[in-house]
Amino acid sequence: MALPKITQIGKIPTLEFLVADLEKADLELSRLFDAGAADAEYLPACERHWTLREAINATPARTFPELQAKARAAQIALELDAEADCEGLGCFKELTRSLMSDVTAMQPDRKGAIPHVGLGASR
Repeated sequence: MALPKITQIGKIPTLEFLVADLEKADLELSRLFDAGAADAEYLPACERHWTLREAINATPARTFPELQAKARAAQIALELDAEADCEGLGCFKELTRSLMSDVTAMQPDRKGAIPHVGLGASR
């Protein structure tokens, strides 16, 4: 399944954008599950959810807001993966590994603060 459409040429979706999209996909997945949707409708929603989780896993977090976004994705994954023996790049375990790697790779400034760039900042 394709990643979200990018509106500007050369712009890569931010973690914040990907996680916002994941939250929407998560709500849709819950709605379909609660409604007892047929596989033809439910499985594409699952695939979209998983694709977003994999994209988030593959995107390094370099600022505090990005760490928060990736942590939110891990929280969503935990809610779905807790009962399942889930494996793959978008699973809770892999998102958590990615988050830990991002935290340990961050270089604090001279005062010990990590970069804090707000939404809309360019990379």
